[in-house]
Amino acid sequence: MGATLGPIGYAFLILGVGAELALMYWLFHSISAPVSTGAEQRDSQLDGNCVIVALAEATASPQWVEEACRLASDRHAHILLVDVLEIPWPERLDVPLPHSEEQARQLLQAGADIIRQHNLEVESRVVRHRTTAEAVLELVRETGAKAILMQPPLPCAGPVLASNVG
Repeated sequence: MGATLGPIGYAFLILGVGAELALMYWLFHSISAPVSTGAEQRDSQLDGNCVIVALAEATASPQWVEEACRLASDRHAHILLVDVLEIPWPERLDVPLPHSEEQARQLLQAGADIIRQHNLEVESRVVRHRTTAEAVLELVRETGAKAILMQPPLPCAGPVLASNVG
């Protein structure tokens, strides 16, 4: 003998499905695209001849930036210096993070100063995204970059270079 739904049962069913759809819309709407912040949000002057360098506090050493300069110089390329602020899933991408953004700007400024000493063109961006890897891949699509220098997610001996990614 099967159970049947009365009018109240159907109402609860419709409300439940509507609530699930609203939740899914909110989740997917909040991850639509990375958001650049402040002065860094401008049209990229970089063409496909650029090297994307993803900095993080752990990789922000002068040697790391020097390696990026050598790589860009060998390729006669521009450098796109990026610090990705990873925003966890429960939060929206535009959540205020003034302290983190200021730290990122200082980190990028220090890196850009070293790059300019090598007479190379540099653009700096603070990008908000769910993961650094996804943010970098979107930047590759945007700029047509041919090389990436970034810290690997797992401990290893040194930086990871992905070449001819475009």
